[in-house]
Amino acid sequence: MTGFRFLRVRGIPVEAHSSWVLLFAAIVSFAVGRFGRPEIDTLTVMAMAISCAVLYFLSILLHEFGHALWARHERWTVDKITLYGFGGLAWVWPSGPYASARGYFRVIAAGPLVTVVLILLFGAAEAAGEALGWPRSVVDVLGLLALGNLALLLFNLAPPCRSTAGRCCSRGSGGGRLGAPRRPTVR
Repeated sequence: MTGFRFLRVRGIPVEAHSSWVLLFAAIVSFAVGRFGRPEIDTLTVMAMAISCAVLYFLSILLHEFGHALWARHERWTVDKITLYGFGGLAWVWPSGPYASARGYFRVIAAGPLVTVVLILLFGAAEAAGEALGWPRSVVDVLGLLALGNLALLLFNLAPPCRSTAGRCCSRGSGGGRLGAPRRPTVR
């Protein structure tokens, strides 16, 4: 691990891998390109871009906490959350020798459900901002965050990624029993 622990929530340590700087820089760069217009000064564009990067970082963190906190609810072991360059990882696994397929499915589905809620919140806030005449910079940031979370959701649901969807599809949602997974992680 080349990173640092920076937070502990409900006893769950959160660490950021040094590669997370790449994601932060990519988001800031993308947002500067998207928001950069002649009528907006450079300081405002940078503030918008950094706000997007920080709030997207929090979105990924909340997604991973969805997995971790539901795993706790299922009485699983939660070791830590690690945030990487292009996503995160909740280090969780069943505590007993077996876990139900339904429980496994719920742990895996919790992260994308958090992301769906964030998409709806950012989208609703963007629409409200448009209707209420909020500053264009705020509305633009909210819109980009809604799109960014949609991209996160689609990535998690793409079976080739072997992240959330791949694990959901391979374990199913039936009531059978499962042995502990070989790698104690949920993405």
